[in-house]
Amino acid sequence: MSGNIIGIFIANAERFPEKPAIIDGDRAITYGELLRDVRNAARYLAERGIGKGDPMLIFVPMSIDLYTILLAAFHIGAVGLFVDAWSDRRRLAAACRMLPPRAFVGVPKAHLLRLLSPGIRAIPIKLFAGAGRWRARGKGAIAPPAAVQPDDPALVTMTTGSTGMPKGARRTHRFLVAQHDALVRSLGSSAGDIDMPLLPVFVLSNLALGATTVIPPVDPRNVESFDPSSVVDVIRRAGVTSTSGSPAFYDLLAAYCAGRDIALPSLRTLALGGAPVFPRLASSLVAAFPDVAIMIVYGSTEAEPISTITAGELIRDPAGIARRGLPVGNPTPDIEVMILPIRDEIVAGDRAELDGMRLPAEEIGEICVAGEHVLKEYYGDAAVWRKNKIFVGDEIWHRTGDAGYLDAGGRLYLAGRVRQSFIHGGERIFVFPIEERLLEMEGIAAGTIMKIGERLVVAVEPLPGAARTVAEIETMIAEAGIPCDAVMAVSAIPRDPRHRSKIDYDRLRDLLEKR
Repeated sequence: MSGNIIGIFIANAERFPEKPAIIDGDRAITYGELLRDVRNAARYLAERGIGKGDPMLIFVPMSIDLYTILLAAFHIGAVGLFVDAWSDRRRLAAACRMLPPRAFVGVPKAHLLRLLSPGIRAIPIKLFAGAGRWRARGKGAIAPPAAVQPDDPALVTMTTGSTGMPKGARRTHRFLVAQHDALVRSLGSSAGDIDMPLLPVFVLSNLALGATTVIPPVDPRNVESFDPSSVVDVIRRAGVTSTSGSPAFYDLLAAYCAGRDIALPSLRTLALGGAPVFPRLASSLVAAFPDVAIMIVYGSTEAEPISTITAGELIRDPAGIARRGLPVGNPTPDIEVMILPIRDEIVAGDRAELDGMRLPAEEIGEICVAGEHVLKEYYGDAAVWRKNKIFVGDEIWHRTGDAGYLDAGGRLYLAGRVRQSFIHGGERIFVFPIEERLLEMEGIAAGTIMKIGERLVVAVEPLPGAARTVAEIETMIAEAGIPCDAVMAVSAIPRDPRHRSKIDYDRLRDLLEKR
């Protein structure tokens, strides 16, 4: 029996062909129409020489055309290779070296990349995306879905590369099904949802569920700058019932809605992920959307979700976060979590040895996870892969790189990235508790602490219009008991390029070291 995930989508399309599958601005497509286009696109790809196992570099914006071509790739057993829209030439070159594509599929504007990228010019097959092409040009019979094994690759996405060169996350057919199942159980999603996701992979989950997807009017290269009124209009016109995306997006949307007393009566659930969420943002969201169930998802490219917590739970004890770390809820039943001592070298051993290394409740170490929806393999640097994984018999554990602990009740807490922690005064300092204390200070938009040389430097981003001098900030930091040798105010703390929500510690360090 084939393990091809396209079968899940085909079953949904045959079950309710008239139901809207994707709504993209003024364009909409039903499940039946999408199945027709997917089959035509699959024939189009096959006629142009793309087959089972061939990597396809896809450069199409989040749209109906994107999911048509991706599902068509699944149909013929090809492998979709994705590079983020904000990627530069270095990341494109890395992707082409990591998994040399057989084909490049892009919108006309994307084909300009041929002028900039030798890697793209070297790809043998280059195709333009667009429904008119695969509907009009395909002439032969449409073959049945390719027979693939559950552990064959279906999709490859590039990691952000926050711990070095980006790696290719190898998502198999089995992995995508397991991730879909875990997300549905964690978020309570249903086929009746009209969902507006900002993350492209969530659309695949919707298509597997039989839900309707609404494409948001947002440029993924610039999620912290968009027109909130257009988003509100889309939610109202489409009757959006659920939405998911990055904290930076919902921070701005909440500020817009709260400032104008805007109600969104159809919206029932909102899920945030991709970056830590502290009580200040959670409180803003609850105030702006009082009738919406707000869920915060902790996870990563390699494991999504790991745990979930509601906004209401998060804001109950903000002072406790400054002492204990950021609560992210109970691990999902689909995943196993263990806390291991922080170490830089490769971790290895049998299950008994690994269990013997587990840290007790309340003790901070590195969070490690295992489960069906935990990524087993990367394309790219094999040495990095082995360092990020723990091999125990047939089990593969993922080292998240996050520091944290489990309490006596099994709830998970985050202390920050392991590589951002440092030893000071004989003990290891973690950044999240300090970042929370800084967020609670009047006039501070964001901040963190770093050890630069032998000095402890606190970097802060003042709120726009806040009349706070460096001396006043130094006084607040001293009163909060934060160890500090110097305070540096910056106009904007650098953020990660994908979600625009996480602090980009490497860029911030470069900025501070130049002062």
